[in-house]
Amino acid sequence: MFFEISMERLIVLQPKHLYTKDIHFMAVLLVELILEVNKKKCSEDNGFYVTPRTIQQIGQGRVRSMTGAVAFPVKFTCIVFKPFKNQVLQAEVKKVYRSGCFLSCGPLDDIFLHETMMEGCHFFQNEGTESACFKNEDGGYEIRAKSILRVRLIGLKWVEDQRTFKALASINGDYLGLF
Repeated sequence: MFFEISMERLIVLQPKHLYTKDIHFMAVLLVELILEVNKKKCSEDNGFYVTPRTIQQIGQGRVRSMTGAVAFPVKFTCIVFKPFKNQVLQAEVKKVYRSGCFLSCGPLDDIFLHETMMEGCHFFQNEGTESACFKNEDGGYEIRAKSILRVRLIGLKWVEDQRTFKALASINGDYLGLF
């Protein structure tokens, strides 16, 4: 789910960016803010940082004596994507294996759909080809790479060393499955 949160970061601008006629101060500050948010990537509390939305306040800059760079405290709002257990998402199938499929939904790119969570589907692979898929028993549909599925997140785990979430999904239920 997408949310808007308030954040505060210390943005450091190098001296060469402070007094140029070609580049506007706000443009340089905004670029540095976007880079700072992208570097942070994700947190357990807020989810994935998507983009800064509005700058609310820019504090007075402080010059760093060793480098001459100026650090500005900046308050801003940011769009975040936070996954929740039991949330329904549309995800793209990235890889198909005998044990299940790996899916991706926006910045959440580590969703696993286990074969037991695909009721009525069985693994199928043509000999001599790389393409594998899960076929419905009725032959109604095939789940293969680049398919779009509507899934429910049944498990969610924060992985600190990778600074990301891993999720387990299911297509068992009403209005879930191939989209």
